[in-house]
Amino acid sequence: MSLIDFKSVIRYEADGQSTEFSIPFAFKKRDDTSVKTYDISVFYRPPAIPKQRREFKLTENQHYTIAQNEEGKGHITILQIPEVIILDENGDEKTLPSCAVAPSESVIGIIRDTLFEQVISYIENSPNPAKTTEDALDKTTYETQQLREAVSRAIKIPVTWADNPDDILIEILEAVDLTKAKAQEAKESAQAAKASENAAANSAADAANSANQAQQSANDAAQSAANAAASAAAAAVSETNASQSETNADAAKNAAEAAQSAAETAAANAATSENNAQNSENNAAVSESNAADSARSRRITSPC
Repeated sequence: MSLIDFKSVIRYEADGQSTEFSIPFAFKKRDDTSVKTYDISVFYRPPAIPKQRREFKLTENQHYTIAQNEEGKGHITILQIPEVIILDENGDEKTLPSCAVAPSESVIGIIRDTLFEQVISYIENSPNPAKTTEDALDKTTYETQQLREAVSRAIKIPVTWADNPDDILIEILEAVDLTKAKAQEAKESAQAAKASENAAANSAADAANSANQAQQSANDAAQSAANAAASAAAAAVSETNASQSETNADAAKNAAEAAQSAAETAAANAATSENNAQNSENNAAVSESNAADSARSRRITSPC
């Protein structure tokens, strides 16, 4: 068969519902089917996470099956997406559970995976069927296309560079290690900053709480001051009333003393009047006695 399509890989972004994915290029069935039936490999990349580059190779007849049509093309049917461990946005490992379909926004990659081997043996002067030769040429073409596809995904240095690719690879790996170290430092710094932020937030909350308590204390103090002022005013009124009562008491005392003095004077006057009356009575008695004596004297001395 002629092969004019150089495609040997196809990628699909899953919609979370489809389980069947087409294989638009031809592929071979293997002679030894103990491991896998067809020269096809299927890869799964979990839903997009920033800078997530991890993919997982699925296993034929465990995670998917393959059906081939008369043109040598076909499709795969997903049986199960396995549980996988990925890196989240913070670079920490995260486990995604297994599922029956490829999750939405995940990627399914299907690639021709021809074995690089020569299994046809030509015998001198034996028949040479065209199909045998064509199958061998097809396999060689598949291998070439597969290499071309793999090379297209490889990192290549410019033609004019004389650098040793191994040295460049070492530099790249060192740069990767340095980047990972810096990323770890940044992660630790971010964690420290987060801890500081939380501490600052707690301090702010404590400060706000202290401010509320201070405000409450100020309110209580103001209320206490108001109560003290009211008490002072009441005390002043009480003091004024007490002073007025004292003045009134003094006035009453003076009035009582005056009344007592008047009473004593009246009593003295009454006693004097009584004495005078007694004297008058005595004087009257004396006068009466004297008058009687005078009358008797006249009767005695009268010539008649």
